[in-house]
Amino acid sequence: MQLVAFFMVSISPNMKTGYTVAYTFLLAAMVMQIILSFPHFIYYVYTTTEAKKHELAYKILSVLFLNYPSFHYAKIFEDIISKASRHFDFQNLRWVEGHGFHYDHLHQGTKGKISILNLEYEVPSPIQSSQRMSVNMLMFIILTWYFDHLLAHNRGSSNSPLFFLNLSYWKSFLPFGAGNSKIESSLSSATLSQIE
Repeated sequence: MQLVAFFMVSISPNMKTGYTVAYTFLLAAMVMQIILSFPHFIYYVYTTTEAKKHELAYKILSVLFLNYPSFHYAKIFEDIISKASRHFDFQNLRWVEGHGFHYDHLHQGTKGKISILNLEYEVPSPIQSSQRMSVNMLMFIILTWYFDHLLAHNRGSSNSPLFFLNLSYWKSFLPFGAGNSKIESSLSSATLSQIE
């Protein structure tokens, strides 16, 4: 959630608007986590029923939630809870005992049917969800870094859209010998002041 909030701050026109949007998102994300604790919603996103796959609402929801890192976290949590502890089975409408979560469960997906909604689903394994969550997190880190350098209101001046292809941008990260005059001048002035 924080990565998405940082991204929203980086694309906002000013800091005040950025904080407002980020805090609003974090509050909405808490509500979304409550919704995600209901397993039928997770199963809905992973439906294999062809009729649902062509609905606009399904397409929008699946794109939004499959690119939202906290969705995958909630899905992994649901995978563990549904096997490890006593939980309410919405399929049979009763409480069932857990049988334990073991190492081999990390690589097992889940297939089933929601009879109330007449939907079949195929949920990926927890390991696949953690990989997808990692990719989503990396995507938001890269987007935040990119827009932080691209938009002028973040740093006072904007870089070109292809700034990361310039060698001069990457030279600023090298400490010595690559023409980094700021570091070289600060080091030489610090050395001179220590000698005196």
